[in-house]
Amino acid sequence: MREFSGATVVVSGAAAGLGRALHGFFDSLRSEVSAAGVAVMLACPSFIATDIDRHALGPDGSPFRGAKALVGKPATPEAVADRIYEAARRERRLLLPGATARLAWWLSRLTPAGYARIMTARMRR
Repeated sequence: MREFSGATVVVSGAAAGLGRALHGFFDSLRSEVSAAGVAVMLACPSFIATDIDRHALGPDGSPFRGAKALVGKPATPEAVADRIYEAARRERRLLLPGATARLAWWLSRLTPAGYARIMTARMRR
């Protein structure tokens, strides 16, 4: 049995532009460090039920008063953390916890322009 010697866990959005860049970077990193026994996993949850939006600011710097844009039911932070821990323990390369995360990931790869249109329309609501 091989001893697990380390892991890098990256938490990123499932499909955002910056997330796609991070995915490419960490996929490359994985190929460089795997021989040293270091696993690299991307965890891409969708919406997590936190109060982070309570302190969000609007475009003018004042407190944001709009509705939070959600797709699907938000997961609890504990549930997401448990899924990430188990996936890292099993040395998975990618974790897409929940149907919304899986759908966003696949749509963004199969039809990037279509995914961008859907997300832009969602954010305007």
